[in-house]
Amino acid sequence: MSPLTIIANKLPVRPVRAGSRGWKLERGEGGLVAALAPVLLEHGGTWFGNGEPGEDWDAVRAHIGYEVYPVSIPEKIQQGFYAGFCNATLWPLFHDLLGRSRFEPGWWYAYREANEIFAQAFDEQAGTQDIWVHDYHFLLLPELLRRSDPKRYIRFFLHIPFPAFEIFRHIPWREELLLGLIAADEIGFHTALYRDSFLDAVARLLGQEYIRGNSVVRPDGSGRCVARVLPISVDTQSLAAKAAQEVVHKRVRELRHPGVSLLLGVDRLDYTKGIPERLMAIENFFERYPDMRKRASFVQVAVPSRGEVEEYRQHRREIEELVGRINGRFSTPDWEPIRYIHRHLAPNELMALYKAADLALVTPLCDGMNLVAKEYVAAKAGDPGILILSEFTGASTELDGAFLVNPHHIERIADTLFQSLQTSVEERRANMERMYRFLEKRDIHAWVRDALSPPSVAT
Repeated sequence: MSPLTIIANKLPVRPVRAGSRGWKLERGEGGLVAALAPVLLEHGGTWFGNGEPGEDWDAVRAHIGYEVYPVSIPEKIQQGFYAGFCNATLWPLFHDLLGRSRFEPGWWYAYREANEIFAQAFDEQAGTQDIWVHDYHFLLLPELLRRSDPKRYIRFFLHIPFPAFEIFRHIPWREELLLGLIAADEIGFHTALYRDSFLDAVARLLGQEYIRGNSVVRPDGSGRCVARVLPISVDTQSLAAKAAQEVVHKRVRELRHPGVSLLLGVDRLDYTKGIPERLMAIENFFERYPDMRKRASFVQVAVPSRGEVEEYRQHRREIEELVGRINGRFSTPDWEPIRYIHRHLAPNELMALYKAADLALVTPLCDGMNLVAKEYVAAKAGDPGILILSEFTGASTELDGAFLVNPHHIERIADTLFQSLQTSVEERRANMERMYRFLEKRDIHAWVRDALSPPSVAT
């Protein structure tokens, strides 16, 4: 395998001040870093991401094991690029929330310029390495990279859904985005639905004559782009091992209470995650099944996200008001229906919650994959558990053993909560065991191997 270049919005590491001793490395979180950093360490390569170069990077670069290049985007462009076009135009629209999308020409120009800055940074530093571009921040980048060297091999992976054509068509710059994407040699999607939505958009906007099975022949005649289904996963064995630590088991014993089922939700605080709808389902559950009061409690972890954006601050206020109202309605001196945690959790604390939870409620309104569902299954490692999962997640196509729900159907979620809690320990164990064995085979390392293997082309 030749050296590989990763281009993503986030860097895999960052330098932090270590007192008077200078600088040290802090590893980035998330499955992408865990999966791809070992590939770069073994085969060599470079990771480009959004950041400011400086003496701090010079001090730690030799300790990383591969090249890392922070790419500086001027603040004015960064605002329009990231807060604007990425997260106020593309993010809501690609998650089927068209009404939240704003189409500001200035944001589009900033997005285009940020992609150009990354393309120039790559040309100056990385040469002819194979390239793997990640996510919606860089939909224009494959075309920009191919312009400077048509012989490059370019992969692209979209970590969020690709919307249906009737939604995608609303973007004023839709053709430019598609032309940017199809300049890649291959594009990975989590599900067949997202892949087919992409191919449908190409057929309707650029022309059906360019579609060849699962690939697109570029209109300029420069080659073809293969659309692949590559569902991302988690490091199954690593999560299971972390959850098996004695320090985690000690915390599990503290979290569990005899006769009380622990229900769990873990999400980034984002309006796509369906937290208000989930809380209303919990309220409906305790209202319609009063015998479950004091026999179940719900913990909602909401990891802080984009707190500088007013829309997200308002979303947090809405959630906190809901929690307060529901707790005020049902709480007793010795029981509270909802415990709300708005902060980052230490890894061992999160593993303990996964391990202790009798049921995980994972109900985003729309999600490319949703790795929380897979993390819960991996941490359980075959122990009894219940997973209630939104049918609008990529994970719902893989986790055979989850109870699927429509996240908008409040009463149905409440009914599913009640019914699933009536299942036997044997049924819960069998479901979790089946999903865990699947994730053992289809873990993050299998995803990397598949993604870096040659694609099959259907004609």
